[in-house]
Amino acid sequence: MIEAIDGERVRAGTVHLAPAGCHLEVDGDGKLYIDDMAPSGMLRPSVDILFKSVAACYANAAVAVVLSGYGRDGAEGVRAIRERGGFVIAQDRDSSEQFGMPSSAIETRRVDLVLPLQHIAFALTTIFAAVSTTAA
Repeated sequence: MIEAIDGERVRAGTVHLAPAGCHLEVDGDGKLYIDDMAPSGMLRPSVDILFKSVAACYANAAVAVVLSGYGRDGAEGVRAIRERGGFVIAQDRDSSEQFGMPSSAIETRRVDLVLPLQHIAFALTTIFAAVSTTAA
């Protein structure tokens, strides 16, 4: 895991984190953008902003994962991802410390899988392997 740097490209196998107090977005070329614009729903960073940028750029190739957290952040982004044909996973209640964000995502009825935290990495690996096989 690394803190994202404005203008850098997404690196495979790396988790890019938004810097404290800033939103993170991505463009179609895989460039990351840091923005300190107004909070979204009183949050900064907001995963909704990230998910919406991913949906806009990657459409049906987008995959989003909503993990444990407070509040409703992520629900609007989940809608955007699914409206463009992307795939969404949410963490289940039992493995969440705070079920607010996953619950809100699930309530949208646009989540494809609800999984315990320990199964999410395997699901992602399976999804990406299937995509790689199809693209080859």
